[in-house]
Formats: sequence, structure tokens, C-alpha cells
Amino acid sequence: MHPLRIALGLFACTALPALAVEVEKTASTTPISTTAGADLASAYIFRGFTVNKRPALQPALKVQVGGFTAGAWGSLASDVQPGEVEKEMDLYTSYDLPLDMVTLSAGYTQYMYPDTELDDDQEIMAKVSLSTLLSPSLAAYRGVGGGIEDSTYYELAGKQEIFAKDGFASTLGATMGYLDRAEGTDGISHLTVSAGASYKVITASLNYVAETDSKVNDLSEQEQFFVMSGASFTF
Repeated sequence: MHPLRIALGLFACTALPALAVEVEKTASTTPISTTAGADLASAYIFRGFTVNKRPALQPALKVQVGGFTAGAWGSLASDVQPGEVEKEMDLYTSYDLPLDMVTLSAGYTQYMYPDTELDDDQEIMAKVSLSTLLSPSLAAYRGVGGGIEDSTYYELAGKQEIFAKDGFASTLGATMGYLDRAEGTDGISHLTVSAGASYKVITASLNYVAETDSKVNDLSEQEQFFVMSGASFTF
């Protein structure tokens, strides 16, 4: 059995009972936080794969109540090439359980593709994050419906703040993805490195996707460099 599958199983055995206890403790007076915003991406790249090569507007809205989060995210491409999807709408919910320096998370996402005949993709998520140097995290996303059913995507990520002063901040980050497909070649799908900056509500980032195994994810005909900029407001 793959070591990451073992880790996911151990996470489920330990995290889910703790999540159930924490849910019972959540009080009705928990403050509610709402965040709304939008990004403009030079290309829509998701988990190392190019969804749209043209610029895309990507609005988002999420509501947080204690450790609970529910939200919606969308993407509208300025133009599409054959095989690309012009519109996407995602609905998601998750719960975060902080335990000292460790945060356990579980969630569900439904990916919808308006104006197409594609079935909705559905997945569940389990994640472990550490509040240490580089803020490392390991997540597993299991497809339970649509074209990603019975496939699992694992992601190891890290991010480090380099500078912060007077509302300005800069960060460096990296993610590595591993695909365990229902069909096709399994393996490391990509490595993405990012440099980001923010000033109060405005954000921007430069991102590069590096090919790791052409049998898993051939990037020769895909976008590897993309830029994102946007703004978000919390109230």
C-alpha cells in the first residue's frame, strides 16, 4: 500500500473523532466572517494542468463560522480553445480543527461546468498543516463522483513569509502534486514555485509549473508560467 494512503487512513482514524467532539462544542454565538473577492489569472492552471490558456476572471465568496467554512468559486475564461471549459463554478465546505501547532482539516468540493454536458466532479479532502517554519501541509483529495471518481490527488505544500511591514507582505511558496489515477500513469504530476506580494486587500503572484514526469503530466503543450492579481475584502 502506498505510504500516502497509509497516512490518509491514520488521519481519518484520529481526526474524525476529534472533529465530531469539536462540532458539539461550537456555540451559536460564534462570530461570522465573510470574504468576497476576485482574481484575474493570465491562464487557469489547476494542480499543474492547464484548464484555459487565455486569461480568466475568478470571483470567490466564502463564509466562516468558527472552524467551519463554506464558499463558492468560479472561473470565466476570456476565450477557449477546443477541449477547454469556458465556465466553472465550485461549491465547497470544510472544517478546521486546531490542535496546538497542528491543524486538521476535512472538506468536500463539487465542481460544476455550466453550458457543457460534463458531469459534476466531486471530491472529499483531508489535510494536515503545521504552524512551523515554511508552514508545511500534506493534503489528500479523493474523487467520489464525475470524471475524477476513484482517483486521488496528494499535495505537499509550503509557504514562507519573507517580508512584512506597514500592510505590505511578500511570500515564497512551492507545491508538489502526486496523482493516483483510476486509469493512466500514477506519479508526481508537477512542481509549482510561486512568489507573491500583497498590500492590504490587493494581491499578486508569479507562478511557474515545472514538469516532473511527462508520462503523468506532459507540459509541452500546456502553460507553465502564469500571473495572478486580485483583491479581497473581509467583513
